[in-house]
Amino acid sequence: MTKNHPILTSFLLAAGLLAGCSTDTPEIQPAQPEITMRTEVRPMTQRIAPRRTTTYDNTTNLQAEDLRIDAYFHGTATKYLNGATLHYNASAWQFWDSDADAQLHYYWPVEGSVYDPAGAAITVSTLDFVGYCPYETPSYIADLTYDTDEHNVTFACTNLPMTDTEQEDLKEFMFAMALEQNKTNVPVAGVSLTFRHPFARIKMQLAASHPDITINTITFKTIKNNGSYDLSASPEWTLSGDATNLVFGDTTAFTLNVAAQQIGNDLIVIPQEWAGEIEVNASWNDWGDTPVAHALSTTVSPITWQAGYSYTYTFNISPEDLTVNVNNFTEQW
Repeated sequence: MTKNHPILTSFLLAAGLLAGCSTDTPEIQPAQPEITMRTEVRPMTQRIAPRRTTTYDNTTNLQAEDLRIDAYFHGTATKYLNGATLHYNASAWQFWDSDADAQLHYYWPVEGSVYDPAGAAITVSTLDFVGYCPYETPSYIADLTYDTDEHNVTFACTNLPMTDTEQEDLKEFMFAMALEQNKTNVPVAGVSLTFRHPFARIKMQLAASHPDITINTITFKTIKNNGSYDLSASPEWTLSGDATNLVFGDTTAFTLNVAAQQIGNDLIVIPQEWAGEIEVNASWNDWGDTPVAHALSTTVSPITWQAGYSYTYTFNISPEDLTVNVNNFTEQW
């Protein structure tokens, strides 16, 4: 099922108002070129599953989400598309009417055409596209702004959840831009949006399975979970608020994927300098049949977690020692 956008009579979003015409009698020209889209995700080279926090490692992952698309007339703050839904349907990205579960069609603007019923004329036919994933902005993202003059994205991260339980069903926030697009310079495949990861990702695994040891919690100490992001700044992140702990696991124990040697689930964090202090709470039998909880601590080399990178910490845990391997543990996400 396909249909045109319900606000055809008000905006230049379909062929009927896209032809060069007078302000009184728009001429319908269905052959007007249609806007099509394609997406990519800045890649990561490794993936360990399963996990609960939803991160987008590749284009296939991205296709499970609806995306929000804004398009501005280049060099202006005037929107041509305002919160359009981009939906992956079967084999292609399509603009979508979620209520009607049907495709929408948007067309490239034609300079000199009528823009709205008041008769304002378009003087720009080139568009700047901005995409956001997921469509509904996650609760930890606030004050999301796109600056049309600087082509800059800013937002605040407020109280990012810091346990795997709190990050259950949490969705990673990403954005993308494609500037100065028009019907002549866009390839047949459509406007290309490459989504970037403003956060970093932490994941953990075992050096080997430890059948006699139950891992209760792993705590990465003194990490900030509030800050502001500015794409044009260097560094892009400015931290705020008090530090807290990033905690994997709970009082019952991890779900341990023994085959993948994965500990817990991947979590996202604000990129920042981290001092490297780790504490593990694990249980094993000392003498009798009842496991006893033990706290083991270590400090790895300080590091600056960067946006768009995934960091794997490999644990070797024994009753005598805790070792965390950080050699070759960083990969681009």
